[in-house]
Order: sequence, then C-alpha cells, then structure tokens
Amino acid sequence: LAWSESVGTIRSSPGVELAAARAAGHAVDHEELFAGVSSIAVPVLEPSGQAVAALSLSGPATRLS
Repeated sequence: LAWSESVGTIRSSPGVELAAARAAGHAVDHEELFAGVSSIAVPVLEPSGQAVAALSLSGPATRLS
C-alpha cells in the first residue's frame, strides 16, 4: 500500500507500527499521507496509564523536522 511517493510502501504491519509508537511515546508521519505535510501525535494518559485521548499536530514538512 503506497500512501505517497515519499513513503513508497508500508514497511510493517499496523500492529508493529503501533508497538513502535507505544514504545517511543509518540507517532511521527513525515509526508506519508500528503506530500509536504508532517505530523506528530501523542497520547493523553490518565494517572493509571490508560490512554483517554490523543493530540496531533500537523504542519508543513519544511517546518516540522
């Protein structure tokens, strides 16, 4: 599956990608869906560690590196 020319093909299964994002504490998208747009997302956690929401910031790839 190719989202954009920047990403080519998805490297691994969604489960592997989610596990990597969970371990890092954030997820990053560098022009994977739209050329020229990058994003970062983080979970909003309860004190127990349960995710209750998420925050995402997207912007021009030239400004978010």
